[in-house]
Amino acid sequence: MQILFAFLLTLAFQARFPTLDPLQLGTYVTALVLAVIAAALFTAPAAVHRALFRRGAKREVVSVSSRLGGIGLTVLSLAPTSVVLLVVDVVYGTPAGVAAAAPPR
Repeated sequence: MQILFAFLLTLAFQARFPTLDPLQLGTYVTALVLAVIAAALFTAPAAVHRALFRRGAKREVVSVSSRLGGIGLTVLSLAPTSVVLLVVDVVYGTPAGVAAAAPPR
């Protein structure tokens, strides 16, 4: 996830970036935001643990952390899908990008 986020950050500084169409820019921003949200969701359990552990709230720590991890995995699965859409769209066009990013039937 961190490598994906770093990759996305560097794209905005590439020479070809200003030539992206609105769909490609929207896909880029979507992938970037999803990567940031996934990072936040995966680091949040550490903060929850620090805030609640000494209060004897082990059950709540485990429950909240589990939910955050599950949501993080869902968000994380969407980020690379957006990147695949973006990259294939730029290389081969929008129909190919959509086909590459679509879930298998």
